[in-house]
Amino acid sequence: MSASRSLPLRAVFSVWRELALSDDFEDSVVAGHPHLCRLAANPTEPNSYILHLVADPATEFTPAVDKTRRKITPSSCSSHRVSS
Repeated sequence: MSASRSLPLRAVFSVWRELALSDDFEDSVVAGHPHLCRLAANPTEPNSYILHLVADPATEFTPAVDKTRRKITPSSCSSHRVSS
């Protein structure tokens, strides 16, 4: 993602399998979540689109790793330690 929080849709489709995106990504994700992202015509390439992140990731997203870390406390980790 660029500093403008946008990228050509073709860039997403070039790695959509690796990202485990659904075949109907445009309908299920983009159109289904207009508060998160939107498509706009690419002014520099005919018949292509740019995917824009609408939401501000600094204030509206929490990475799953951070959510998991918050759930794990030092005392809960002691029962999961492997002895050598």
